[in-house]
Amino acid sequence: SFNKLGNFAYARFTLPATGNLTTVLAGGIDPDFVIARPGFRAFGFTATAGSESQTINLAAGNYVIAVTEAAFSGANQRVCLNLTIN
Repeated sequence: SFNKLGNFAYARFTLPATGNLTTVLAGGIDPDFVIARPGFRAFGFTATAGSESQTINLAAGNYVIAVTEAAFSGANQRVCLNLTIN
């Protein structure tokens, strides 16, 4: 199952003002991410090998980002991913 313990890593961040946020996730084969807060979700899912990036206009507030390596879904494998949020 894709939704099991250890398939996702999470980080919290606060955006102090409304504006564009660029998120880059690099490493692995097919890294993916979801940025979420109550009532809002933005996805970084493409077939681009080795990286995922998205620029999104977000309201000020607290967010959680979940990152995963989609190529390993359901497998007990580990990969290092680099997350940059600007």
